[in-house]
Amino acid sequence: MASTNNNSDNSDKDSTTKSKPNVILALFVICIAFAVPLGLWFSVVYSEGGGIANQLFVFGGVYGLAFLVTLMFYRMGVQGDDKDDISKISKNKMNAIAGTTFAACSIVLTTIFILAVNPSLITILEDSIGIWVLGLMGNRGFMNTIFKSEIFSKLDEYSDSKIFDSSCLLTRFNKDNIDTFIKYFKENCNKQDESNYGIDFPFDFRPVFENEGQLEKLKGLVKMKNLIGYFSWIYLTSIVSLIISIIAVTMKTV
Repeated sequence: MASTNNNSDNSDKDSTTKSKPNVILALFVICIAFAVPLGLWFSVVYSEGGGIANQLFVFGGVYGLAFLVTLMFYRMGVQGDDKDDISKISKNKMNAIAGTTFAACSIVLTTIFILAVNPSLITILEDSIGIWVLGLMGNRGFMNTIFKSEIFSKLDEYSDSKIFDSSCLLTRFNKDNIDTFIKYFKENCNKQDESNYGIDFPFDFRPVFENEGQLEKLKGLVKMKNLIGYFSWIYLTSIVSLIISIIAVTMKTV
């Protein structure tokens, strides 16, 4: 009898040990896949000048998606499928999961409020993640075509590749100064030879535009990196809220 009990205890420990990596892997996949529905909702609902109502719509989508994911995780991962338990969930348990998810998503709501009060925080992610994503989208070489430097042009003569990636110059632009910058060059193309356009560039870099299409593309990239920066804040805090919600529901069940 003792040996039988020991064997059963060992088997339980083995199954528990094996389930931990599966749970971690499931959470990882959920966090990555969560970007897809969240991105679709964000692209449809978000408007830069939408105000409080628009921000509440964004939060509502985050909460709704997080609630559905948490509910599905509970039904499949916690409740199990013995005796058709997966198709049975009480109203009280549904309300408890909804309340737990809302409490966890308060992190996202707080983030939206802070970003509305202090929009400069978006710069942290738009000048890092935003520029990186723009590079992945095939825009890495664009800045090298519209910015010239005598210093780095001479260095490039001794190398087959560009020594300096001008993509970092996008950090000099934001949604507050891009319109003034574009208007300045549209008024007179000869002004690109001057240096009083209101933005300081490192070393001796200066803008050299060949047509208005390049100006419009630069404006689009600046607005896109700002949008990516804002979405990155929402996505990262949504992931934190989702993990907290799933863990809280799991701990309550256990």
